Amino acid sequence: TPIYFRPTRNAYGILGGIPQSEFQHATIAKRVKETPNATWPVHAVITNSTYDGLLYNTDFIKKTLDVKSIHFDSAWVPYTNFSPIYEGKCGMSGGRVEGKVIYETQSTHKLLNALSQASYIHVREGRGAINFSRFNQAYM
Repeated sequence: TPIYFRPTRNAYGILGGIPQSEFQHATIAKRVKETPNATWPVHAVITNSTYDGLLYNTDFIKKTLDVKSIHFDSAWVPYTNFSPIYEGKCGMSGGRVEGKVIYETQSTHKLLNALSQASYIHVREGRGAINFSRFNQAYM
């Protein structure tokens, strides 16, 4: 049973970012309790940046969010890994987070050089957290 982060929305209905409180243990525990058949989540997916260009503090999310793996969908911002301006704002920034696997995907057909729809999948794993043979079978 999925549990959803609740982003902000302004008076015009435009979505903003997900408040930091949504990543806190207490907030997630409350959602699990309120959601029928829910158990503690093991994976989170976060669109970074938002469609309107808002970037998250990914270092905060990686340290705070109590799940085993986090996927940052960075389809529109593949350049963030290559500029110090964006330090702490992309999934692959910073070091490893013990016990967590961090994924970051980027759509090459949007802002990078690609002949068709394709994407890069970057993985920064914790200790023995991913079976690369299975991963490669699924995505290669």
